[in-house]
Amino acid sequence: MEKSNARSEILQFLSRDAALGTKLPALLYVLGLTATDNGLNFLNENRQILNAIASLLSDPSDVIVTKCCDCLLNVSSDSRMSSYLLGHEELIPSLLDLLFVNNAQHSNKCAGILSNLTRTEDGSEKVWNAIHPEKAEKLLDAFVRNTLGPEQDHVGFLFSNLTQLPAARRWLMNKDIKNSNKCAGILSNLTRTEDGSEKFLYAFVRNTLGPEQDHVGFLFSNLTQLPSARGWLMDKDIKRICKLLPLLTLETTKARRHSAAAVLRNCCFDTSRHDWLLSSEVDILPRLLFPLMGPEELDDDEMEKLPLDLQYLGSEKTRESDQNVRQMLIEALIQLCATKSGRTVLKNSGVYYVMRELHLAEEAKAVVATCEDLVDILIGDEPEPGMENLREVEVPVNLAEKFDKMREEMLKE
Repeated sequence: MEKSNARSEILQFLSRDAALGTKLPALLYVLGLTATDNGLNFLNENRQILNAIASLLSDPSDVIVTKCCDCLLNVSSDSRMSSYLLGHEELIPSLLDLLFVNNAQHSNKCAGILSNLTRTEDGSEKVWNAIHPEKAEKLLDAFVRNTLGPEQDHVGFLFSNLTQLPAARRWLMNKDIKNSNKCAGILSNLTRTEDGSEKFLYAFVRNTLGPEQDHVGFLFSNLTQLPSARGWLMDKDIKRICKLLPLLTLETTKARRHSAAAVLRNCCFDTSRHDWLLSSEVDILPRLLFPLMGPEELDDDEMEKLPLDLQYLGSEKTRESDQNVRQMLIEALIQLCATKSGRTVLKNSGVYYVMRELHLAEEAKAVVATCEDLVDILIGDEPEPGMENLREVEVPVNLAEKFDKMREEMLKE
């Protein structure tokens, strides 16, 4: 069958008015195409089919909607078609509507599609504009409380993307929002035992978390590539970023720790927020350091320099097991060293001693290199006046390329 004839026939069967008996086989055929490179190339060349599938997300048949989600989840992983799909006026609103219906399967797939669409800054901008402000609150609840169902695995990737935007970080760090549902979600993360006052808290928020909903934060990590999303998370009045801090220090899944570390690292790129992040309002430093600490014992004078919450953790303390999480946490600390005030806080808080012990125990070369980068800053002399903000210091291109090559060679050794 010629391509033009195939396209016409498929489009005929995918019209809104077509019978279920014709739409379903056509969708299954397209779904098969998404599994091969030739099939994806065909769909990219015949994008009217993508439009037709996107329009069927509002079909009354649950089976049709499910197959549409399957098709769009696959094609949106192709950068050529994800960019095209962003121009479909109905797609993002339809995905958001399905995300919040009482259907965990649809929610998970729609979150996956949105996660794929937000891998670029343009995609993040469009999705962010569609969800902010009301639906952004719902998505944050889903990340903290697992409210979208036990199979919700992709919402985290969406937030992981969105929190690259300053607006999203400002929103997350707004300190004055008082929403009982969000508080319940935070308390659910914080209350893992039943002793003392935690018994009351556990009873209040029990059953709000599901073990399968671990990837909501990756969505935030992607979105924080946009300045507006970062600002949304780091709004000083609402302080949303504080909702993510417990995910670093409590016993939780690898996916949650990874996404939380990625979001917090992205937020640390905003030097204007460093003083606030390091203040008692957020107190981010102990949360970043805790996973990097192991069972090693420090001398008393060294121990006393550490934040109080990190002193005398005991011989059973274990270090974060995932090297990517460890590296992102160190990268966040490096970003906090970009300002003079940040460097002063880290130097006076015993961060060097934590990095020294980590460096001795670390086996991953990339993490070792990143750890050494941080130590170099901590033990180095302060920059000359006018160059205190390291983010604003221009490095000549030839030197930057030289340093990059040196790092690559070191990692190969």
